[in-house]
Amino acid sequence: MAITINGDGTLTGISVGGLPNGIVDTDMLADDAVSTAKMAGLVRGKIIVGDASGNPVALTVGSSGQALKSDGTDIAWGTDTGGKVLSYQYAASSSTYSNTSSSTTFADTVITDSITTTKANSIILVQANFRCWGGRTGGGDNVIGTRVRRAEGGADEFIFLNNSQNWKGHHDEVGSEMGGHIWVDAPNKSAGTAITYTIQMRLHDTGGSQTMQVDSWHMVLMELDV
Repeated sequence: MAITINGDGTLTGISVGGLPNGIVDTDMLADDAVSTAKMAGLVRGKIIVGDASGNPVALTVGSSGQALKSDGTDIAWGTDTGGKVLSYQYAASSSTYSNTSSSTTFADTVITDSITTTKANSIILVQANFRCWGGRTGGGDNVIGTRVRRAEGGADEFIFLNNSQNWKGHHDEVGSEMGGHIWVDAPNKSAGTAITYTIQMRLHDTGGSQTMQVDSWHMVLMELDV
């Protein structure tokens, strides 16, 4: 079939593939002329990126839960990590713990809760708030120390220790304060490890018939992926 130039400027007689390769360049295409319907098919979930040679390529579909990340040069699918709360536990009670024997030995209070890790080497944020009462007769001040005991089936570990400066009250007085502590713990445990955190308390010295008590408490444990 002959190629005919029509009077309206159109051509007839050109079959598909009739033009030589490379004859149609970018300048011959109008802006926004290529619609998505005119593009070659693409496997579901793939996206087009530039490769090292500056050519468009189809990026392989990532795995479930992965995120698209950049290394500053290329992008690729990778594990989404950092900044997430993986799990949490919350406990609250008005139960009390008392020390009326002026003991200077740390002892467990009723402030305790447990969490089971969902990922290896995650970080545990431990927050405890409670009301603390203290009193002392005679000279000197009533001083109470606290620490956090971590237990997970092995030897006990202590992630925070303050022997003498948490609460201090004047003698011949009985007073109360709302105490609050936040600790960041890196237990370096495997996934599926049950960890119990307990607030321990002690009196600083044995003089003056000191007493202490905690009540109205709550504890929050959050496992963080950082």
